[in-house]
Amino acid sequence: QLGPSQTSPEGNELLTFSQLAGIRQVTFPGLEGTNPDWVASTPKLEYAGSYRWDNPVDPSTGSYTSPMTQTVTLTPGGPAWASYASQQTVTGLNSTAQTSGITGPTGAWWLSPPALAALTRLPAGQVIDQDPITGGQVVLDGVGRDPDTGHTIVLIEGRLPGITNQLGYDTSTGVLVHAASAQPVLGTSVDLKLQNGP
Repeated sequence: QLGPSQTSPEGNELLTFSQLAGIRQVTFPGLEGTNPDWVASTPKLEYAGSYRWDNPVDPSTGSYTSPMTQTVTLTPGGPAWASYASQQTVTGLNSTAQTSGITGPTGAWWLSPPALAALTRLPAGQVIDQDPITGGQVVLDGVGRDPDTGHTIVLIEGRLPGITNQLGYDTSTGVLVHAASAQPVLGTSVDLKLQNGP
């Protein structure tokens, strides 16, 4: 039923419905952490990489790859949070997507260095957090070295049915240095690396 200020849609309209399925306490390292010092003096994080599309119905028909950039503008807030505005651009498609929100020492743009130090002591494959409703998992993928800087990085993978995200964090600064995502059902994948940051 339409409310008093609503009218019936005309033409093609996308209607969505959201329902709160549950609430829980997340068990993720860094929940008690604070922002690294660099957050207050770093106005932007700049990433670059590639966007790829493979036909999910018939992969033999070829693929499409384009350069891609992402700029994250940071505005310091409290000791454990900051606001951000993100702009992703896929150059070859002349496509831009913008998002904004709040971030902090539990991700996505950084994790607290003490939390990362704790993660380096866990075995690869350790489930860090799991949602009983969606089945989504956050898994420690492993610990390695950034080939560009030689710094130790912690790789964390987020898994949902049909979506995989892998995030790499520099243990010395906490900053996100690598992000890769894939949605096989859509045929899309993204791979980005930090170009300018702390």
